Amino acid sequence: SVFLDDDRNPAAIRAQFHLLLERAHKSGRALAIGHPNDSTLTVLEDELPKLAAYGVRLVPPSELIAGQAGLPPPYKRLKMNETLSAPAVPAPLRPETTAAALHTSG
Repeated sequence: SVFLDDDRNPAAIRAQFHLLLERAHKSGRALAIGHPNDSTLTVLEDELPKLAAYGVRLVPPSELIAGQAGLPPPYKRLKMNETLSAPAVPAPLRPETTAAALHTSG
């Protein structure tokens, strides 16, 4: 897990995001935890469109957890560039904390 925004400075958030990418490449998966504040959202708006170029894809945390446990997916698999609508985000994660998972493409 990587906490994206312990430090709300955009440069620090971007550095944590790149640490997340490194961990995803090293282990095949990584979990990001962050808050929906202006700095974090700005960095994510810039970085998320680049995920395919980074060789990773965004998946719901449930997919990451189910995959680790070897469970069948109880979730909708997202297509590349498909976005989650607000109801797909579990209520306990809004608005204080949001989690997302990265998985390597290969």
